[in-house]
Amino acid sequence: MRQISQFIFILFVFGCTNKNINSTYYKQVLGLKINIEKNKYNFEESAGNNEGFFLSIDSFSTKDKSILIDEKFPKLKEERKNWDISKWSKSPFLNYENNLEVLLKYDITNDSLKSKISEFINLVKGNKSYFSYYYKKQGEAIYSIEFYLIDLDKSLLYTIIILT
Repeated sequence: MRQISQFIFILFVFGCTNKNINSTYYKQVLGLKINIEKNKYNFEESAGNNEGFFLSIDSFSTKDKSILIDEKFPKLKEERKNWDISKWSKSPFLNYENNLEVLLKYDITNDSLKSKISEFINLVKGNKSYFSYYYKKQGEAIYSIEFYLIDLDKSLLYTIIILT
């Protein structure tokens, strides 16, 4: 059973990074007017029981200066129907330490991943990105998150998924 759960998690994560699937997904679900060009970085770790950590950094292009369709996005996805959504916002993410605690306290031993998370946090604290996320809470604590961050300067899309 554990192997099936791991397989489903991996299938979901890699399905989210397939550029053929994503052009529709990014537009209709996330509300982004972008075309994924190339995956720049990928890290995936599965702990079983549908738990795991995933980080993907993809370069993108756009024909439009405004990459966000409108404030109605992202839309609720079937696999996140019991989750809450934080709609697209411009950074800085003022309350990032509380809302990203699940990421900040994640036990990361991979040096390359630590470096990418540091870049991500700097973007969240800066003022040249957009972010949105799906999340699940227990009380006041977020314990699972699917986070999207758009680096406007470098035309990169960061996707972080933490399922606990």
